Amino acid sequence: LYKLVPKVIKMYEDAYPDLTERREEITLVIKSEEERFLTTLEKGLQQFEDIIKTNRAISGKDAFKLYDTYGFPIELTQEIAKENNVKVDEKGFMAMMEKAREISKAKAKFIPKGEWEILKQGNGEFVGYEKTEIETETLRYNEHDKIIEVVLKESPFYAEAGGQVGDSGEIIGKNYKLYVLDTYWYQGMIVCHCKIIEGKFAPGEIVARVDIKVRKESARAHTATHLLHAALRRTLGEHARQEGSFVEPGRFRFDFTHFKPLSDDEINAIENLVNEKILKNLLVEKFNTTLNEAKKLGAMAIFGEKYGNEVRVVKISDYSIELCGGIHLDNTGEIGLFKIVSQEAAAAGIRRVEAIVGLRLFEYLRKNVNTIKEISQILGTDKDLIKKVDDFQERLKELEKLHEETDAQLARIKANELVKKLKKEKLKIIAQQFDKYTPDAMRLTADFIRKDVKDCMGILYQQVSGEINYLIFVGQDLVKKYPANKLIKEISKILGGRGGGRPHMAEGGGGDPKRIPDAINYL
Repeated sequence: LYKLVPKVIKMYEDAYPDLTERREEITLVIKSEEERFLTTLEKGLQQFEDIIKTNRAISGKDAFKLYDTYGFPIELTQEIAKENNVKVDEKGFMAMMEKAREISKAKAKFIPKGEWEILKQGNGEFVGYEKTEIETETLRYNEHDKIIEVVLKESPFYAEAGGQVGDSGEIIGKNYKLYVLDTYWYQGMIVCHCKIIEGKFAPGEIVARVDIKVRKESARAHTATHLLHAALRRTLGEHARQEGSFVEPGRFRFDFTHFKPLSDDEINAIENLVNEKILKNLLVEKFNTTLNEAKKLGAMAIFGEKYGNEVRVVKISDYSIELCGGIHLDNTGEIGLFKIVSQEAAAAGIRRVEAIVGLRLFEYLRKNVNTIKEISQILGTDKDLIKKVDDFQERLKELEKLHEETDAQLARIKANELVKKLKKEKLKIIAQQFDKYTPDAMRLTADFIRKDVKDCMGILYQQVSGEINYLIFVGQDLVKKYPANKLIKEISKILGGRGGGRPHMAEGGGGDPKRIPDAINYL
């Protein structure tokens, strides 16, 4: 597919001029996605083969796993199944699909229930760029399950958009008060998702007040995304463009085009550049203009987004200029401080970083400093902490080695003792409790016994928190006739546990200790 990119760009370059500039980047992303899909497809085919090895039908659960994890449409699963004379539980698959849809629906933001009580027509006008408290009236409301959805004539509350979460705050009416939990768009309306905290709701004139503290933290994070975007492009290259974001008070995720993890040096350089712009307390300008004028100014747009003729521009000195309708600060100095706390792959060719700013970052740093203090106190030093930890790690390695040697010695002694007993018996079957031994020592003991007595088998077990861990071993001469990995399944049924392993040795756990005699009798 990636080889078709030049032809597709040629077809659409008039409508999407950005395509030509991003040809190389788009080609790399599509090629990377193709390679990733083929790898996933190969794993899916292997999974399919594993399923039909032990089953003559593919359950709805397995068919859904092939779809959800490996990208197999049900039609593809049915086609491959037909080639292998295997049936597919289509009804079971559809039931799993419906269950997944219900879970997804339950995770959806907010969907008003019931019917709207319409007082006046209108969707509500957002006035929150200039005002955080206003007197207005209710246009419509929807009350259900102790929750009230309210649409105001003028709303100071920012509705979730552009990755930024919606405002919270309060709505005060005559003899009642609502707490605004969130604000979102629904069918073109600005909806306040509220709960009653005083009195009984009644429509009429109200006072709407945004929680300024929470909004400020969101604005810190959102303004920081613009600084980060510019820093990424200056540090990594022009290909590093925003692909998505999620902004909440004091914290944000930011997805951008890049094909490998950021190195520590790159993260340090990005953080230094962003914090340098914060300390310079640069002016943040917000203004409306036409899309053409914004493009002339060099404003960046998010690839794939559709914009109207009038757009809002956010300009940070001569460092950053973007199209953005979110809530922002007036100066970068209000952000306080910026730090990247994690990074991961969001998709093929797209990296995701998570960052924190402002008061949330101060809390993060305070917690880390306190943790370091506690570690220093435990280790008895406030200097050369890293060296002290290195010394402890070396000592731990020495102790682990000594522990392994001790386990081996104990296992050899115990194995010799049990081998003497076995050699005196005609029926070379042994059952032994190992409560004072480590699991490793128990395994080593079994290994020594089965190598010394080739026509033996046995069960070793130990009690742990009211349950048991157990091990079945089989000598070399009996492995083909009585493989341990088959015996463990029957033993596990008797004990009420679960287990598995190899023909010469298998392990299980979670069973009832009172059933051990029944397991021994089975052997």
